[in-house]
Amino acid sequence: MNTYFKLMIIGLAILTGLNLGACAGVPTQGELLHHNFVLTEVNGVVFTGEKIPNIQFNEGLKVSGAICNNYMGQGELVGDKLFVKELASTKMLCFDQNLNELEFAFGNMLMNGATVNYSGNELMLSGDGYRLKFKLQDFVD
Repeated sequence: MNTYFKLMIIGLAILTGLNLGACAGVPTQGELLHHNFVLTEVNGVVFTGEKIPNIQFNEGLKVSGAICNNYMGQGELVGDKLFVKELASTKMLCFDQNLNELEFAFGNMLMNGATVNYSGNELMLSGDGYRLKFKLQDFVD
């Protein structure tokens, strides 16, 4: 094999590795923009329920979604943390006590800064003793 061909193979391998690496880890605001994610796991346990909680990211990193109540706020990515310091929500009581606890913990997690990891179609938010796994499920393709 000639030297030029070897260098091209090495360069291609490096670029492929960089592209794969860009798909995992700390997301940019642009990677989250206009996406909706639905909850699939809480602390490693598959989430089941009639109403599936979600989180979506809109222009300017405005965050919204629903657990029992609808919530919304201005998000900010700082390193590997997602902050939504002023989170507004409706104030209805959930019929399911587990959802009440999840909603309270989720709100605290966002206000205190949730560690965020994005890989493929999965978004992981963790903090305050919770690991929440979400799957990309946009409203339209």
